[in-house]
Amino acid sequence: MDLKPAEPTVIAICCFVIVAALVLGVGLATNLVLRHIVQTAPLWIGVILGFRHSRAASWAALPLFLVACPNGAHLIVLARPV
Repeated sequence: MDLKPAEPTVIAICCFVIVAALVLGVGLATNLVLRHIVQTAPLWIGVILGFRHSRAASWAALPLFLVACPNGAHLIVLARPV
């Protein structure tokens, strides 16, 4: 029985959640859906490769996650109790 690793699927789901949050959450609120679709285009590579169970999904998504992490890091610092 050939079991496929779950890691690419998790990466695909994470990329898809980011896309959905930006397009549906921010895009609809600001009436700039097309702009957010274009801005999230690189994340679709992670979605496609992840759902195909490609080992390249993690390498394709790594730079995108590294860029996204510092932008949201200030939220984590501000949310910690003092």
